[in-house]
Amino acid sequence: MNKNLRSLAGRLLFAGLFFFSLYSCEKDKIDPPTLSTSAATEITYSTVVTGGNIADDGGAEVTARGVCWGTNPNPEISGSHTVDGAGSGPFTSTLDGLTPGLQYHLRAYATNSAGTSYGSDVTFTTIATTAATVSTRSVTAPTHNTAAGGGTITDDGGDPVIVRGVCWSTATGPLVTGLHTTDGAGTGSFDSNINGLHPATTYYVRAYATNSKGTAYGNEVTFATPATLATVTTRAVSDPYINTATGGGNITNDGGDPAIVRGVCWSTTPGPLVSDAHTTDGTGPGSFLSDISGLLPATTYYVRAYATNSSGTAYGEEVSFTTLLGDFDGNGYKFITIGDQVWMANNLTTTKLNDGTPISNDTPAADWESATAPAYVWYSNNEALNKLTYGALYNWHAVASNKLCPEGWHVPTEAEWNTLINFLGGVDVAGGKLKQAGTTLWLSPNEGATNESGFTALPGGGRKPTGEFEGRGSIGLWWASTPSGLANGIGISILNENTAVSIGNSITGVGRSVRCLKNK
Repeated sequence: MNKNLRSLAGRLLFAGLFFFSLYSCEKDKIDPPTLSTSAATEITYSTVVTGGNIADDGGAEVTARGVCWGTNPNPEISGSHTVDGAGSGPFTSTLDGLTPGLQYHLRAYATNSAGTSYGSDVTFTTIATTAATVSTRSVTAPTHNTAAGGGTITDDGGDPVIVRGVCWSTATGPLVTGLHTTDGAGTGSFDSNINGLHPATTYYVRAYATNSKGTAYGNEVTFATPATLATVTTRAVSDPYINTATGGGNITNDGGDPAIVRGVCWSTTPGPLVSDAHTTDGTGPGSFLSDISGLLPATTYYVRAYATNSSGTAYGEEVSFTTLLGDFDGNGYKFITIGDQVWMANNLTTTKLNDGTPISNDTPAADWESATAPAYVWYSNNEALNKLTYGALYNWHAVASNKLCPEGWHVPTEAEWNTLINFLGGVDVAGGKLKQAGTTLWLSPNEGATNESGFTALPGGGRKPTGEFEGRGSIGLWWASTPSGLANGIGISILNENTAVSIGNSITGVGRSVRCLKNK
């Protein structure tokens, strides 16, 4: 090949390599993606649905795509943004956690190896929060003082409902500043119990719902309470004894229909009705008294006044009382719970055992030390002065009979006295907590007396075996039922000079007071 041909071939080869290289570089060039931003749709108080469409990936795979947003134009992925997969084509993004009533900017974005590109800037405004939307339910089942209502919250206004209920008044346009219920929070239906109404009265009711924007009210409904039942109140029960008490009531409104019968009814369970034990105490409005009888001793009863007219029976509020514990003589005793024990709150006064056997009442000169039968005496042999305040003084044989206390009760053992004392803090301080406070019956100083236990220990003194009396005003003496040797029992003592309780042997001929303890 001649020189010219070789030169031409070389030039052609160079040109071919140049154009091949140029073509290869054009083919391998990568650009950022090309995309558009979707319109904002389904806008709520805090969310919006949008997205984008990646029309061209720029020659390389789209590795991330989504939407970025903010309150300034042209937001970028350095701020708030979604991540919605990879690849080309359309995609959807849901933005949440937005602020109600605020304008936002958003742009779709797509990222490949050449960088990140954005779609057009789209603006939208979230829905502003408002007061809730609430409707009022019709009122049902009205009685002379109650009714059933409620409502439905269909929209919380974009802000949580923190309280809801119904309000009512005898005038139109009731507000939550007046009578109202509180029936939870949130949207949906709710029930309301309307109480404290007056009979024969027209009421206006509206459901309400409160969020941070304020209180919204539903439509107003009206109802009327029945006008035919009487209005009656129950009188507090007084003078409860072993099986009797005094009650009563007051009919303040006969409901436009005169009461044909009135009285009180009672039961050992709450909610007594006229189908239970009851009195009949005349007719008409006004106050009345009722003699309650046939009761059980030491029992709690529930009482309501009632008034019946041609439309039915109305009841007053419920009160309760407890009858006294009784002995064979018919004496009544209050009682009190201390810890897990139930004690009489005053000293025993019976002159008979609980089987009806009389207890001997001898003279001051009698020798109880040699006695073998139950005996009692009043301090200084003065029943009128001492019975009701201090009770009787009994010898050991009365205690040992195991029939001194009423049925279901007993003279406490030494261990049971110790349970009481330990519950009150021990022998050094229990006396103060047991003693009646003050110096009306106890002599000064009546050290540390608080009676915080309710036991009301009194200084009834005692009787010596030879008949002399001593200690009234300065000492309280009680028996325990625990024997101590052939001629001794256990005695409990409390003095006015300190807060202690003493427990020790006592000869059987001594006269001491008795407190009874309820059997378990």
